[in-house]
Amino acid sequence: MQSVKNGHNMNDNYQEQYIQGEIDLRELIEVIWKKKVMIIGFSLFWAVIAGLISVFVITPVYNTDLKIDVNIPETYITKYGEYKLPTSTNEQYMRLITSNDVILNTMKDLGYERGVDMTISELKGKVSLVNVDAKNAAQNVFDVKVSEKTPEDSLKFAKSLYNNYVEYVDMLTRDRAINYYYDTFTANLKGQETLLESTKQILKKNEELLAKTPETINQSSLSSTGNNIVIENIINPAYSKLQERIVENRQLLISTEDNIRVLKQNLVELDVEKKIIEKYYETGISDGQSSIISIAKSSIHLLSTPVAPINKTSPNNPLSVLIGLVLGGLLAVAIVMINEYWAKKG
Repeated sequence: MQSVKNGHNMNDNYQEQYIQGEIDLRELIEVIWKKKVMIIGFSLFWAVIAGLISVFVITPVYNTDLKIDVNIPETYITKYGEYKLPTSTNEQYMRLITSNDVILNTMKDLGYERGVDMTISELKGKVSLVNVDAKNAAQNVFDVKVSEKTPEDSLKFAKSLYNNYVEYVDMLTRDRAINYYYDTFTANLKGQETLLESTKQILKKNEELLAKTPETINQSSLSSTGNNIVIENIINPAYSKLQERIVENRQLLISTEDNIRVLKQNLVELDVEKKIIEKYYETGISDGQSSIISIAKSSIHLLSTPVAPINKTSPNNPLSVLIGLVLGGLLAVAIVMINEYWAKKG
């Protein structure tokens, strides 16, 4: 009997809690319904505020897209021979678009004063690479987005960034190739000059030795016996051998002098290139002259001409209004519930 009584008590308590929950929910809906005008008005108010902030307060952002084809070979053929580039993947070259040199030169083109109008990190933050796969070594088409406050500024930024990027990669690869060949030719020149001096010394000794060596050997002192005929003078083999060595020495001198002349001419050409590159790194300006080594300009291309964006990327005005409406409604409901709670408690 006691267990049956306990079971009835539990059912009664559950039913009472269920009814109480229904009453509380009904009261909650009634309270919200009574304050619907206030809630709707509050929601609309914040929707308008969010819209005004989105339109007049938040700085708009316009994105311009660049689709760049990067296809730089691992080995490049120059007038001096093959040159193996140190950077191996197109993705590594593409990431140079946000290097400090590119950003700094772009900043100058846009008329920003570094540290006053804009910092390198701030301008770099306006450039983003899209869908770059570092694991895909064969990837050669890359999407770049640049953002600015107006469509015109965004387009100008994109064009300047691309031009400075191509110029920088070209100068970087030229610099490395020119330094490589300059060091190689300098070492070869020293070797050829050493060979020239040693060959001259050997030639001088051989010529002195040749002057002391008789051209023929006199055999008149030898007696003739029987039918054997003895020639009085024969050519001295040692003399002939020295003559051959002297000819070889002189030929080596001629070829060595030619090599030295070519190496010096190459070094003069490379000196001109080095000065152009030094000027670029100092001023960020290229003289526009054609180079004996130009890798990037023939390997990097825009697949489509960038155009000024029509619509801004952010803020999204309709989305801002919707967010303001929802948040305003939630805040209004919360205020109504709090007021109702404190009113009942009072």
